[in-house]
Amino acid sequence: MRTILYGFIHTLFVFMATLLVSGAVEAVTEPNDILVGRISFVEGKLLRYVTEDKDWVMTVQDAPFGLQDALYSGENSKAEFILPNRTWLRVGEYSQVQLLTLSDEVTAMDIASGTSRLYNKSRDVACKTTTPFGYVVAYGGSVFDLYVGDDSMEVIAIDGAVDVVAHATQEKYEVREGGPSLVVSNKVTRGNGMVDGVWDDWNEERDRLWSKRLHSNTSTSYLPEPLQDESYVLEENGRWERVYYEDDYHNMWRPTKVEPDWQPYTVGRWSLYYDDHCWIPNEPFGYLTHHYGSWVYINSFHAWYWLPPVRRVVISTPRFLPVFGWFPGRVGWIHRGHSIGWIPLAPHEVYYGHHPWGRRTVVFKRTAVPALNLSTYRYLDQAVIIPRDYFYRGNRYTPHLERNINRAVLINTYQPAVVINRTVMHNFDTDTRRFTLTDTRINRRPHNVVVDRIRNNQQFIRNTPPSNRGRITSELGQVTTGAPPMSTPPGNSPHLTGKLVPAQNATKPWSAYAAPKVYIKPQERQRSLFTRDGRNQQTIMPENRQHGQLTVPANNRSSERNITPDRADTSRPIPVSRTWSPSPSKPSPAVGSATTKPADSSQKQPKRHPAAGQQVQTGKSPQVQDNQRPTSSSASAPARHSLPESTTQPPQRSWSRQAGQPENVYQQPAEQIRRPVATSPQVQERRQTLQKPSTIRGEVRPSGNEVRQGQTSRHQMQRQQQPVQRHETVTNNQQQEMARRQQLEQQRQQQQETTRRQQLEQQRQQQQETTRRQQLEQQRQQQDMSRQQPEPQRQWEGRQPSQLQPQGRQRPHRER
Repeated sequence: MRTILYGFIHTLFVFMATLLVSGAVEAVTEPNDILVGRISFVEGKLLRYVTEDKDWVMTVQDAPFGLQDALYSGENSKAEFILPNRTWLRVGEYSQVQLLTLSDEVTAMDIASGTSRLYNKSRDVACKTTTPFGYVVAYGGSVFDLYVGDDSMEVIAIDGAVDVVAHATQEKYEVREGGPSLVVSNKVTRGNGMVDGVWDDWNEERDRLWSKRLHSNTSTSYLPEPLQDESYVLEENGRWERVYYEDDYHNMWRPTKVEPDWQPYTVGRWSLYYDDHCWIPNEPFGYLTHHYGSWVYINSFHAWYWLPPVRRVVISTPRFLPVFGWFPGRVGWIHRGHSIGWIPLAPHEVYYGHHPWGRRTVVFKRTAVPALNLSTYRYLDQAVIIPRDYFYRGNRYTPHLERNINRAVLINTYQPAVVINRTVMHNFDTDTRRFTLTDTRINRRPHNVVVDRIRNNQQFIRNTPPSNRGRITSELGQVTTGAPPMSTPPGNSPHLTGKLVPAQNATKPWSAYAAPKVYIKPQERQRSLFTRDGRNQQTIMPENRQHGQLTVPANNRSSERNITPDRADTSRPIPVSRTWSPSPSKPSPAVGSATTKPADSSQKQPKRHPAAGQQVQTGKSPQVQDNQRPTSSSASAPARHSLPESTTQPPQRSWSRQAGQPENVYQQPAEQIRRPVATSPQVQERRQTLQKPSTIRGEVRPSGNEVRQGQTSRHQMQRQQQPVQRHETVTNNQQQEMARRQQLEQQRQQQQETTRRQQLEQQRQQQQETTRRQQLEQQRQQQDMSRQQPEPQRQWEGRQPSQLQPQGRQRPHRER
């Protein structure tokens, strides 16, 4: 009976555990998470528009950047944004940015002004960027620059290709990497494709920094894929440990560059973000560890550990692992009188908020306020309590902590709160500091024309269903492709007017305010490509055909070399045609004429360039000096470069090169090979009987006298063929001689290489021997110096007093 009862209990336990695990897994796979990015870098001033307060606040690094957030950068300011769907954005000065849609497959944002560069690093995400002049669609693996001015915008493809839809023509155009840019205003034209030098340098510097951060980073294996780009902060500020927690071992991260009594949610400040209080950290690892995962306190180590989130729930421990999702700050609130506090939540505890931020979040409703019990909080002993007046001040709560408050006092005297409202802080609705992220005051704010576009975008979001990748692709496919645009006239550089004005002038008409204009690209130049190690790889310069010139990239990234089309560039070697036309002024001398001096065929002839009208039997052209380029009169010769006519023509001789020989090694002139045959009477008689010119090895020989009347006998035909056989025999012998010379040259080069290596090895061994001797000499000198110094008194242990030497006695010095 007992066995049956145990079996039933075991079966029931397994069934309940299965239901719990299946419910947890279904909760993980529900796509209802709210994605929120972060501001990873700020240089200068970056302002955020608060819709609830209808005012602007100064934002800081590691602040959130989420749905409908609108930002405006100040003068000489730059910022970088990282979104969890692997979309990156960088903006320059006077840039107005608003995030419209953020999901696993779509990033939609509005850039109304300024300079920006967008990276789409995910193959599953489609990026749509709207402007007052049109919109740009970029798919996975593409990077582009966007310059939005007062009257026009320019799109430059940095990597890959993007599609641009212009409002002026209602047509789409493709902009590809290395090609011209696209300028859109009241018409569409083709730009020069140059970027701003200062802007491009800053982006290259940021790219090298991120490449260094992500190189050899072991923390990526512990994080989900959307968070792996942020793992460098864990590598630099702590270590991973295998910790036993809730009956199982887990990989947890522990900060090492903190104070001994450090607690989470103490170095930073709270700010109201879409009705919920968001943690703004002041630590390099604060954003990742305080908005994802959970903090756990290990009593055995008396330290806090961070438990990272996971994409899938482990079946063995489904309720103790924090699943993936962004949270403003996983804490529970408590208060009493003028004190306010918060408690870090354990992984299985519920978070209460106004929006479904992540898993295990209960949306707060005023009609049904849950009853909370402080005794159920696991880390109640680690509660952070401060005076209420310091809640929205400073960037560090450590100096204001109220310590030495035990658990019993907290349970008996403090009250739990689901969210912070007027019950917790009586002046909560009127305190304007609740939206601030820093104590810095703002003296200049964007004009209301900036706010008008923000409100129009908010109205568009409310009236339009959420966008997805398929809808963006379908809308883009319905737009017709425009014709290739014309070039932009010179001098039409885009300009921009900064809209930061004093607070009292923000509501005045924009037409009455005379703001100075600045050029978006004050230092135009070619875009430079860099390798991963930061070295210059190549310089991309699109064609610039203004003033009839063609811009050619030079070695220096900041300089240009302009070449007019009607003048050849003498600094580069010009390819030479294989067939050269003969010069009409100096005809080729006849073979065997009196002007040809007899020479021995065994002697090595000097290397000469081929004369005009003679064929070079090689796949490459010989290197010809500029002052030796003959004039080409053949129709087959290229007319791209005009070659200067040489003052002295080389002798008209035919040169040939054997297969496998170097380019500068040629055979001896063919007439020298035939010279012994040409002087024989048989050859002279054969020339008189030939009717047609004979061709030997591709060379045309002049014909002799006409054939006498009558038929040629067999003996005469044999005599005619005999010189040809002798010529072929001589040619074969010379080929063998050239092959032998090549082998000897190769052997000589191999011997020289072997000798050079032996010399290098001997030098290396000599250097090692010299270094070793120097080290031995230094050690010997140090030993001599130590022997000359008096020996200090020592505490001898393990010896009898009789075995010790007297203190006044010195060790004898042994001469070497």
